[in-house]
Amino acid sequence: MDAAELKKILVQHRLFANGLVDGKRADIRLKDLRKLKLDGVNLREAVLTGCNFSQSSFVGADLRGAD
Repeated sequence: MDAAELKKILVQHRLFANGLVDGKRADIRLKDLRKLKLDGVNLREAVLTGCNFSQSSFVGADLRGAD
């Protein structure tokens, strides 16, 4: 997954999390997402099954209800 694709998914998920039109729950499965800085990102209720987040940072990120 390239950075542009991930950014698009995160923007749509932010809209989803805020109950806004055009929002879509993030569904990211089995991706290699090592060494990302996801500080402060809202990933609440996102589907992240099987992703590799080794050496990634999630300081202040919201992961409640994420899979």
